[in-house]
Amino acid sequence: MDPKLTRTALDPVLWQERSVSTAYRLLCGLGQAELVSYHASPMFTLTAVAHGVTRSGDLVVAVSANDPALGDELPTDIRLSIDKQAPRLDVHIVASSAHLLGQARWLETAEKALVIPELPQRVAMLAESGYLAVITYDRVLLHDVCGVTPLCADVILDEHERCQLIQDESFFCELEPDLFVYPEHEISTVETVNSELDLQAVYDGLMLGEVTGAFLACQELQDSCEHILGATCLDVDRTGITLMSIEREGATTAFVPFKHPVSTRPDVIREVRQLGK
Repeated sequence: MDPKLTRTALDPVLWQERSVSTAYRLLCGLGQAELVSYHASPMFTLTAVAHGVTRSGDLVVAVSANDPALGDELPTDIRLSIDKQAPRLDVHIVASSAHLLGQARWLETAEKALVIPELPQRVAMLAESGYLAVITYDRVLLHDVCGVTPLCADVILDEHERCQLIQDESFFCELEPDLFVYPEHEISTVETVNSELDLQAVYDGLMLGEVTGAFLACQELQDSCEHILGATCLDVDRTGITLMSIEREGATTAFVPFKHPVSTRPDVIREVRQLGK
């Protein structure tokens, strides 16, 4: 592994774009969320929740009325934690997570009914028979293989507005949908990468200096099973692919950027084929 191929090998602007893209995707509904009432005594955690971002850019959380931790009062001072697993069922890897402190404003029945039509489907289904809160926050902390990256709420809102323009253009011009604002597209995006690209060849090319990218983290492993060895895709975002090479003695995580940011499936196929050349 070339020691020069660390984060500094790539443009800092690329890392910022990657962080914003990843954090926004998490807030849009990717991963599994928990809502913690950290000021309550005793503190409690709501886990039967769904989260997302409305068309107007509000972060919302729906909570099931049957959540076992729900008491007489709904929390107002909250910590929202979202963990995203790598899209591979036979390996348990947290690819990224987002954490924020905020205030929850719980909507009354009439206001909730007005908001539900613009909610993501999964959030709307839970909110209809449960509770719905709009979350205000100042910043979100993104945890991933690059470390911890703080992002202001205004940066997330700017990303939302940019993505909303892409969605509107796709709808009115009957173009391909944006893959990175709908959590349900994650698996199909990864499958597209896996079908179009030899991930092990890309990782080997990075090791040999033939592919542009950066190594991000290494960790020791013990007794790795034979079936999980090799390169696997941890995540695909607008800016590139995050890979992990699993060997018997350890695992190494790397990032390979696309030449151009992607939004749609044809974009992903074009950039992936460029990497495979």
